[in-house]
This record gives sequence, structure tokens and C-alpha cells, in this order.
Amino acid sequence: MQPIFLGRIADVVTLPDGLIFAYADEEVGEQTRVAFKLVSFKTGRMTNVAKNIYQSSKFGPNYKAFCALSDNYVTDRVELFPGKQMFMMGQNGSIRLLDTDASVLYSSILWHDGVPASGFALYGEHLWCCFEKQNMLIRYNLSTMREELRMGGSAQGLLDNPCDILINGDMAYVCNAGASQIVKLDLNTYALQVYRQLNEAPGRYLQADGYEFVLTKTGLYML
Repeated sequence: MQPIFLGRIADVVTLPDGLIFAYADEEVGEQTRVAFKLVSFKTGRMTNVAKNIYQSSKFGPNYKAFCALSDNYVTDRVELFPGKQMFMMGQNGSIRLLDTDASVLYSSILWHDGVPASGFALYGEHLWCCFEKQNMLIRYNLSTMREELRMGGSAQGLLDNPCDILINGDMAYVCNAGASQIVKLDLNTYALQVYRQLNEAPGRYLQADGYEFVLTKTGLYML
């Protein structure tokens, strides 16, 4: 694990040729001042960027309208559908499907046993969610938001406090916080295998331009 930035990072947005992350620049009491940095894959340099650059990278050209609907523009997670509609999930389990003009197409709360998901990823007509405390992955049908498939839920097996998920192609990469691993899930066969053994618990795993990154409590690292 090669350190990119050491510190408390709240969010990372991947770009075609780099990434932008939001980090705690200054903490006074219970208040935190957030700042933003851009890492360029072309130059290898890290530079400070303004809030609007981060917001437009995360939410797109209509970022002001999307940010206005967000519970917290930094901690809320978003993914784009192929049609550019946006799926947004808050830390409290609030979910919204937003059209390109930021109009709300669907809004609800997604919990399992009273606990919100810790991470999610879209895959075709499905939504995969991590429930870290329940040691579980759940697949929902996006049309009905009904549970279709459940994995884990016990102390046995490869899943160990799964806290986040990334899907690329037909493969899902799950952050196994309890075992300090990235595990790989084949979405066709549902076979699980250890993909990466790490030095500390991963919070997020990211891929961009052929590079791999992991976010932990201590910072952002390249694998």
C-alpha cells in the first residue's frame, strides 16, 4: 500500500485521469472544515481545488441543483445510471432517484433491521448493498426495491463486516473491514474469493484508469 494522502478523508471521486477527495482540513470542537484536493494521473501531482470543482466532478454540470437536494453533499454517495439519472444514498439510509434536471423520481428510506446500508453499487436492474453490522450483502430489485438475494449474515464464510462495494463488469469488489481484505464476488456464479489482503481495514475500494486505491481510517493509498 503506497500512501497518497494521510489524514481523515470523507469522500473520493474518481475521474477518467485522476481523482478528487474531500478531507478534514481543520477540526475545532465538533466542527470540521473540509477542503479538497485533485490527484492527476498524468502529472502525478496533487493540487488544491475549490469546492465547486469537487461538486461538479461528483454530481455533474447541474451540481447546484443536486447538492440542494442532498442531505450532505460530501457524505452522500451517488452513482449514475446509463441514462444519466442519478441514484443518491445518505448515511441515514435515505435514497433518491433523480432525473437529469434533479427532479425527484423516487424517494424512500432503505434499512435492514433498522440499520442503513454502509455502501452500495448499481448492477443492471439491481442494487447491491452492504450492511456491515449484520455482516451481510443484499441485492434489491430497482423497480420494486424488494430484496431478491441475501449473502452472509453469520460469522462463517468469507464475508467479515462488509462495509462497501464496487462493481466493475460482472465482478463486485467488497471491502471486508473485519478481515482487512478486499474480496471478489462473481455476480454470475456468486463465488467469493479473497482478492487483496491489506495491512488495515478498508473503508472503500476504488478503480480508476487502471489504478487501484483503498481508503482507510488513516488515509488514501494506491495498491
